[in-house]
Amino acid sequence: MSPGPGGGRPTARGTTRTAPAARTAPAARTAPAARTAPAARTAPAARTARPPGVPAARERGTPALGLPRTGPGSAATVSSTSAARFAARARRRRQRRIAVVFAALAGGLGLGWLVFGSPLLAVRRVPVRGVQRLTAGEIVELASGQLGRSMALASPRDVADRVARLRLVRSVRVDRSWPGTLVVTVTERQPIAAVPSGGRLELVDGDGVVVETVARAAVPAGVPVVDVDVAVAGADSLRAARAVADEVPAALRPGVRTIRATSPDAVSFVLADGSTVVWGSAQDGGRKAAALLAVHPRPTKQKVIVDVSAPDAPAVTER
Repeated sequence: MSPGPGGGRPTARGTTRTAPAARTAPAARTAPAARTAPAARTAPAARTARPPGVPAARERGTPALGLPRTGPGSAATVSSTSAARFAARARRRRQRRIAVVFAALAGGLGLGWLVFGSPLLAVRRVPVRGVQRLTAGEIVELASGQLGRSMALASPRDVADRVARLRLVRSVRVDRSWPGTLVVTVTERQPIAAVPSGGRLELVDGDGVVVETVARAAVPAGVPVVDVDVAVAGADSLRAARAVADEVPAALRPGVRTIRATSPDAVSFVLADGSTVVWGSAQDGGRKAAALLAVHPRPTKQKVIVDVSAPDAPAVTER
């Protein structure tokens, strides 16, 4: 074998291989540039101290007040004259508020005195209405405790309670009439029947309360004489007897002597000829009156008993 060209390693074929060239080393990388540090922030300018008595909004110089705004490199200045003017305005506002409070207190005290203490709004008159058997003086005497009192403190209920205790009073109402009047309106009891009592007649109302005691000749017109023991039969029997008296036919009414009632369902009366009419209850008065006229149209010489308690079947019997 012969050496190859360039002194290479001999080969079997008498040729030599050239050694590969050495590789070039890679270039070194460039280091990154260092970052620049951020610049230091500039500290804000110190604010000018606010003069005493000047509000903060005015120190900043709002456009409404026409004062310069503060900012970096500038300072707001307020003269002593402006500060004094602002302080004076604040004092005037306080004084106005105090004046309003005192005026309200004075007005309230004055109104309270006018309503509760002034004689202008005190009870001076007590007119009485609706009395016939009673006198106005009796009512005023019962209400005299309210005279001179403030209208706001007067008690109409107290007056009404006192007046209602009177026997002849059925109802009473007391009203304020400003500025100084209490009006008392009385509804008196009215008699609906006359009840015999010891030779005289008691005029009684629908509740059986005695309104007045009179002689027979003094019984008011339209008030029937009834024979009812109210204490035993009750006020309902009295009212039933009065209702029957109103239903008696006009042709027979002048001849009615006495109406009796032992209960609300047992009413009867005696006619001038001595006949007795059994009426029963006060119901169906019109039909009973028609039945009575049908069987006993006029007084008779013979005394009979006429029963119209069942108006569809009236009965006449001799006594």
